[in-house]
Amino acid sequence: MSYSGSYRRLALAVGEFVLLFALLILANVTIFVDATVLHNNLSEKSFSQFLQSYFILMSSAIFALGAAWFPFKRGYLALVAILFACMFIRENDAVFDLVWHGFWIVPALSILLVGGWYIARNRHTLLEPILSQSNGRYSALICAGFLIIVVFSRLFGTGSFWEAVMGSNYNPDFKSIIQEGIELLGYVLIFHGSCMTFLGWFADHTNLPRRFTP
Repeated sequence: MSYSGSYRRLALAVGEFVLLFALLILANVTIFVDATVLHNNLSEKSFSQFLQSYFILMSSAIFALGAAWFPFKRGYLALVAILFACMFIRENDAVFDLVWHGFWIVPALSILLVGGWYIARNRHTLLEPILSQSNGRYSALICAGFLIIVVFSRLFGTGSFWEAVMGSNYNPDFKSIIQEGIELLGYVLIFHGSCMTFLGWFADHTNLPRRFTP
């Protein structure tokens, strides 16, 4: 039994490694196609932007599903789902600008208000799950991806930074590729961490959904 369990854990570790490897390759290929084949400067209609939106939307859906299935962690899981949903809306602000400029604030605030009410109702399932999840490696991946997106990519991708580095050779397209590539890396880490958290049943094997309980 011990050998069987060890082989299973090894297979899961290899599968996790292959998944992350494939996601990183996909991200690099997507950026390469956008930059060298389509020459779209990684605009709002690029494949890279679509992939970013897909990753964060699926991550939000994963945690929303977890909130529905695991009532003892509902507040925490709903909080993460709402955060990712707002990131998805912000990432697609150009689409909402078709209504009027800055319209993305309306659906984002609506989700925050409704989500805040829902989290307040489940506030007793917020703190303890956050503390228990904070020690997990998948939560660390998600946090790292989030910080890469909202902090590192914003600072590292500023035009003034690259103007100072490149001087007269400054090229805004080069800066955009760097920034979008770093952002996509962050979204890959969030998506990967979300998938692995889901496969681990959000570290809660005692309260599995009934239809998945043996």
